Amino acid sequence: MRKVSEVFIPQLQGFSQILESIHQLHSEHVTVMHQWQTYLQSECHHLVVQMDAGLNALPVNSKYYESMLTNLSHAMEFQEAVDTLRNVLHDYEADTNKTLGIFTTHWREFASLKAVEYLTDYLREEHNAFTSFQKFYRTSGLGISLELDMLAYNTTELFVGTLVHHFEMNHLSLLPKFEEQLRHATPEFGHLYFQPIYICMHADKEAISKAKECGVWVLQFIGNGQNDFRWYAQ
Repeated sequence: MRKVSEVFIPQLQGFSQILESIHQLHSEHVTVMHQWQTYLQSECHHLVVQMDAGLNALPVNSKYYESMLTNLSHAMEFQEAVDTLRNVLHDYEADTNKTLGIFTTHWREFASLKAVEYLTDYLREEHNAFTSFQKFYRTSGLGISLELDMLAYNTTELFVGTLVHHFEMNHLSLLPKFEEQLRHATPEFGHLYFQPIYICMHADKEAISKAKECGVWVLQFIGNGQNDFRWYAQ
C-alpha cells in the first residue's frame, strides 16, 4: 500500500488535473475562435452589402466606379476566405476533440487498472483475500458468458469489483440479475457470500445512500491530495 499511496496517487491526482485543464482550455479556445469567426463573417457581409449598394448607385462612367468595383471584388474574396476559415476551424475542432477523446479513454483505462490494483492490495491486506483475478472471464459454448473487472475471495466471501465512471441507481437495480448470472457461471463460488464493489470517479448521493442499505461497497477516487480514495457503504 505504501507504493500506491506515495507514488501512484499523487501522479494520478496531478495528471487528472492536467487533463481536465487541457479540456477546459481547448473548450475556451474553441469558443473564442468561433466568436471571432462569427464577428468577421458578419462584418464582411455588411461590408459587401454596403459596397455593392454604393457601386450600384454610381453611374458606370464615374471615375470612382472601377476602383469601387475592385474594392468590392477584394471584399468578396476576403468573405470567401472567412468562410474557408470556418471550415478549417470546424475540422480543427473535430480532430482535436477526437484526439482528446482517444487520450482520455486510454488514461481512464490506465487509471482503472491502477484502481483495481489498489483494491486488490486492500482486500489482500484487510480481508485476507489472497486469491484474486483482474479481468476474470468465464466462457461457455456460445462464447464469453461472464466478464468481471476484478474478482477476489477468501474462505467466506466473494468480492467482485466493477468499474464505472459514474455510479448511479441503475447499477443497483441490475445487481440481482448480475448475481444470478454470476452464480450460474461460477458454481464453485456458490458457498461464498457475494460482496459487490463499485469503483468510480463520480457517484450520485442517492445511489450512495441506497448502496449503504443494500450492503454494496463503493470506492471513489476523489484526489484531494489527502484522502485520495473514499470508501462508501463499507
